[in-house]
Amino acid sequence: MIVNHFTKSRSKYIFWLLLLFMMYTIPVNAQKYFFDNYGVKQGLKKQKVYSMFQDSKDYFWFGTIDGVSRFNGKNFDNFSIRDGLADGGVRCISEDKSGNIWFGHLNGGISRFDGIRFDTIAFDSLRLSADITGIAQINNKIWFTTINDGAIQADFPINDFKHIRAKHFGREEGLSDQVYGSYVLKGDTFVCFTDVGLSQYYGKENKFENFRLPHLTTYFTVSCLLQEKNGNILFGTYNSGLYKYSREENMME
Repeated sequence: MIVNHFTKSRSKYIFWLLLLFMMYTIPVNAQKYFFDNYGVKQGLKKQKVYSMFQDSKDYFWFGTIDGVSRFNGKNFDNFSIRDGLADGGVRCISEDKSGNIWFGHLNGGISRFDGIRFDTIAFDSLRLSADITGIAQINNKIWFTTINDGAIQADFPINDFKHIRAKHFGREEGLSDQVYGSYVLKGDTFVCFTDVGLSQYYGKENKFENFRLPHLTTYFTVSCLLQEKNGNILFGTYNSGLYKYSREENMME
């Protein structure tokens, strides 16, 4: 009886040992995620980052509270007002079709980088004091949107960066003064997301009108949007999640 009990106990021990061995040797399909952290110690200009952008040369640009950082995958190059940038944190970054990088700053500053030097932008008859929320080039025009001053349109390309002739778009042109950002849809459709909904620019009439799609929320503010390659549009909102417009079915999900 004692021998038999010992044999059973030994068998159970070997069974659990083999089970543990199999658990550690059989591949587990659980997906693992690895993150790299970049901060001031790694060369980033500042810890507070407002915007991110990857340009046509595959550089990453990070707009911070005090200038901008350019990242090549290994090292950071940092730029500030000492390098020609406008004052204030960099809230938005964009690239025109000529390869110039544009920066929209807090409190109305605008800068441009041509690959060699930075230039600050000034309009001949307009003075901006509100944050620049978006910059977009469409054909022979370039647009600047602001958090309190509507949108500004100027001819492109720009020759005199210190005296740019521009047109202001606000309530009289069908656009709210509070523009949180903008996006260029396929077909060069320029859309602004504002405190009172989405607005689309109509070039022939030279004004903005409401941009509406079936079943898109009008109660919650749209904060960002993205168009997929197949034409579907994703809408991000404040406090109402994500909406998706299907072009083929002409409906909202």
